[in-house]
Amino acid sequence: NAHVQASRVEDALRCYGSALELLLEPSVVALQPTAQVAREQAVCLSNASLAYGKRGEWREALDAATTATKIDSTYPKALHRVGSALARLGRATEARAALSRAAALDGQRSHIERSTASLALADSIEELAMSLAHGDEEMMA
Repeated sequence: NAHVQASRVEDALRCYGSALELLLEPSVVALQPTAQVAREQAVCLSNASLAYGKRGEWREALDAATTATKIDSTYPKALHRVGSALARLGRATEARAALSRAAALDGQRSHIERSTASLALADSIEELAMSLAHGDEEMMA
């Protein structure tokens, strides 16, 4: 996480990848409850999603966050990062659904506020896309 905060995204992604490899080691898995290992894997993938987002790589961010939610569907940060990536990709309806699920799972005010900000971004992107599409139709007419 320190790497992301210091804008060393490549280092962060490398660390998250190493952590994921370690979490898949049979000796590590045998020592921890399955649910705990799954949550730790989801956290690593969710953090990788954040790092990809810092680079503007929203498809990769979406892939990492989606994988995190498949591993642990109750991890609200992963759902929030799915929603944020979808918003950045202009998929407002899907973003809204993911962010609503994240807010429902996590009653912390900060996540709800971030979800609201991401929804506003999704709406803006959707409006811009519709405006551009409408402009293209007028130019073709």
